[in-house]
Amino acid sequence: MKKKRDEKAVEARITKVLHAIARDQELTENPMTPYLRRHLAEHAVAAGRIDSLLTDDAYLLQADMRRLLQAANSAVSATGQRRARMLRLTPHAIPAGATERAAQFSVTEAFCDLGTSYREGHFNAPYRARWAQVKPRHERTLLTGHSREVWAVCPVSVAGRTMLASGGDDGTVRIWDPATGQQHAVIEGNKNWSFSLCPVTVDGEPMLVGGCLGTVRIWDPATGRQHAEFEGHEGAVRSVCAVTVAGQPMLASCGDDGTARIWDLATGQQHIAITLRGHREDELLSVCEVTVAGRPMLAMGSDDGEVYIWDLAARQHHVTLRDTWKREVFALCPVTVAGRPMLASSSDTVRIWDPADGARYAELPAHRCIVRALCPVTVAGRPMLATGGDDGTVRIWDLATGQLHGALQGHLDRVYAMCLLTAAGPPMLATGGADATVRIWDPAGGQPHVERQDHEGSEVAAVCAVTVAGRPMLAGSLCCTVRVWNPRTGRQQAEFKGHNGAVNAVCPVTVGGQPMLASGGYDGTVQIWNPDSGDLHAKLQGHHDAVLSVCPVSLAGQPMLASGGADGTVRIWDPAAGRRHALLKVFKGMVRSVCPVIVGGQPMIATGGDESTVRIWDLATGQEHAVFQGAEGYVNAVCPVTVSGQPMIASGDHGGTVRIWDLATGRQHALLEGHKNWVTSLCPVTVGGQPMLASASRDRTVRIWDLGTGRAEITVITDFSALAVAEVDGLLGIGLMTGLLVIEAAGRAREPYG
Repeated sequence: MKKKRDEKAVEARITKVLHAIARDQELTENPMTPYLRRHLAEHAVAAGRIDSLLTDDAYLLQADMRRLLQAANSAVSATGQRRARMLRLTPHAIPAGATERAAQFSVTEAFCDLGTSYREGHFNAPYRARWAQVKPRHERTLLTGHSREVWAVCPVSVAGRTMLASGGDDGTVRIWDPATGQQHAVIEGNKNWSFSLCPVTVDGEPMLVGGCLGTVRIWDPATGRQHAEFEGHEGAVRSVCAVTVAGQPMLASCGDDGTARIWDLATGQQHIAITLRGHREDELLSVCEVTVAGRPMLAMGSDDGEVYIWDLAARQHHVTLRDTWKREVFALCPVTVAGRPMLASSSDTVRIWDPADGARYAELPAHRCIVRALCPVTVAGRPMLATGGDDGTVRIWDLATGQLHGALQGHLDRVYAMCLLTAAGPPMLATGGADATVRIWDPAGGQPHVERQDHEGSEVAAVCAVTVAGRPMLAGSLCCTVRVWNPRTGRQQAEFKGHNGAVNAVCPVTVGGQPMLASGGYDGTVQIWNPDSGDLHAKLQGHHDAVLSVCPVSLAGQPMLASGGADGTVRIWDPAAGRRHALLKVFKGMVRSVCPVIVGGQPMIATGGDESTVRIWDLATGQEHAVFQGAEGYVNAVCPVTVSGQPMIASGDHGGTVRIWDLATGRQHALLEGHKNWVTSLCPVTVGGQPMLASASRDRTVRIWDLGTGRAEITVITDFSALAVAEVDGLLGIGLMTGLLVIEAAGRAREPYG
């Protein structure tokens, strides 16, 4: 005992000296020595001082984050644990330099209410978050890298360490280090997707199995190379799991062809093929091993709502679990209730069965929606069940009482998969979802109920600057309402209710010399609001489908309002008179975006939509003036820009590209590439006194482009799909899939530390 105390005292002295050296280097902005970056946190853990080190804002910007993340797990104080959470929720900061890291930490602080050190500190950064209003997040770690839905997750062993595998709709399988959140490897070339994953052992080596389209594939997770491929299924292989047959480890798979197959992992040969009567045209969606009277059996869930238990040793049907519902059985998993092995199944509810006789034991109220994922967990020594549903929540159920133990929120869409991670420390729960993220949770850390916030966590599809009582404010759509916030403080100033359905578009408009606010919604109406009084000034009707975009325009010197809709029309309105002035109806598909432009000194209007073109219209004649072709897919956004003093127009499309068009010649002036998903919104911005262009995308970034060089000077990682962007009072308001973020851009920052 004394020896341990002495060792800790020595480490404390070492930590104190090293930390003092690190602080001196921080103050002089000299590069921190590699040893301090990599090992100071390890000394701090050994000395019991990691909590103190985590409060050193400057050190966190230079430290080796991979090592720091592991050390941060030892934090015990509330402040230290908050800092550890900030680090875990900012995995993209691992490779970032100090300036980018400071900016990214400021966003995480704003999203998760984790302090203001990086939001208000004097660190050199290209941007900093001012405030945010987003959906509550309870996850321990956020893993981003997939570009589309994540359908499967499972633990896998790599070099003796527990890692996490994920696969999905982007054709990749990714291996993650759950301790640091770092992506360890990517298995590519699997263009037919991975619908399911599970760990197995082949010849004593840990391997990873993927259920793909028509095949079962086995990879070596250490190298990423394919070890074997089993053929036999027709269609997607929806579920795979390890099973034991006559004492031998084998693999079970099932899929769209209505069959379940048992494979000998050593030989690669099919050991058993199970075709259930009546299922040749139906699908088997889930399999898992279950114990009946001490014997391993196979449970299979079908799309007709039945669960079949198959005796693998006897090669015969054991029992069928039937109920009155006829919906797909999306997931199965073994659970323990009162010491007895049971089986859980999910559909639009969760049911607990006795697999021995097929009797239904219990039913959980679950999510009031489709439940697609199940996983047994243990909380405080008690066996529980985790469920993931189409509502984006993860819920933990006490199987002894049937009551909700905790709810975990963070996913923005369906939860497709979940698994348990057991390594150093308490067991964690990993999930994958339709929002293209993988998240790691502490199953003991859920809230006692599902949090519901009226103004936080809802999609903000549109934002714009508006003047209220002579002051610049930020307006945005939120569900079926229009809201106005103070851009500096985030305080909500007003709420306007009138639309019958979601609001898709907002813009400022002038009526009788007074600044007002226009909104367009799914109900097909354009509404004009007096932001000072909160009164509805006019309700403009005429569109036969949703209004997707609105913008102010000028006609014969008079302020007008343009709207584009899903009915393929553009309508020009006189906002003072409250009536339609003109109708442009020449589009195939939706009009997704409209904006004012100046061509040859004349005010015109630009439109973008489903035709993959940008069109310019003469408002005086209503005639088409020009057509710009070359966009990739739908044109979701258009906005006016100035390049070298010349008026031009920018467009953003489904292909993720931003294009700059010369209004005088109709030629493409520049192609700005970098986004990995749809460009959803564009707006001109001023950064450091220079005119630039901001683009928002579903790839969870906002990029700010230097139009002179065509380079993205700033990339803001938003964690959630960015749907809208607008400049207001020197700040940038960003509408997100799950709320609102406001940042202040400062331009390309100089790295202070070498």
